[in-house]
Amino acid sequence: IRFTLAYLAVQGRDIKLGAKNLEQFRNFTNKLYNAARYLKMHSDKFEDLQNIEIKTPLGKWMVYKLNEAIKNVRKDLDEYRFNDAAMTLYRFLWQDFCDWGIELSKVSKDSINELGSIYKEALKLLHPFMPFITEFLYQELTLSDIESNSIMLKEFPKELEVSKPADFDLIIEAIVSLRRIKALTGAKEIKK
Repeated sequence: IRFTLAYLAVQGRDIKLGAKNLEQFRNFTNKLYNAARYLKMHSDKFEDLQNIEIKTPLGKWMVYKLNEAIKNVRKDLDEYRFNDAAMTLYRFLWQDFCDWGIELSKVSKDSINELGSIYKEALKLLHPFMPFITEFLYQELTLSDIESNSIMLKEFPKELEVSKPADFDLIIEAIVSLRRIKALTGAKEIKK
């Protein structure tokens, strides 16, 4: 509920909390668990992001997207725009990480360890909004006990020095365009 309230707390407006909103963010929580489960299928433990070198194109693109999210979340939190910070996290984790990062990693298996480290860093960013879930998932991906390696004791993510990889935005745009064409032609065939 905490993340839902933060997401809906647009400045100057009343919060209209309903079953539909709670269901939407329950689905988001489920997506977070499924992402962790997918990563755990391929490796038991993931290193912290600062302890590894990102080598794969998918890993570099995800670090770039994470860096954009870190920049925006830090700025929004400094300005007390909690809903904007929550929205940035929601979009990054659902769209960029789960929809694209995990799906593309099914083709590029060598990027999975990098994605696990990136996901752990994203959990640190999400922790103020969803403390119990992020702690649980972080411990699952770290394989340590909570007393010696709690996410609460980790440094909040800072902006990273990365350059924009141009390839993936073009690839994603092409995939989305192909899906739209397929949906449009499929809809026309059904009407005939």
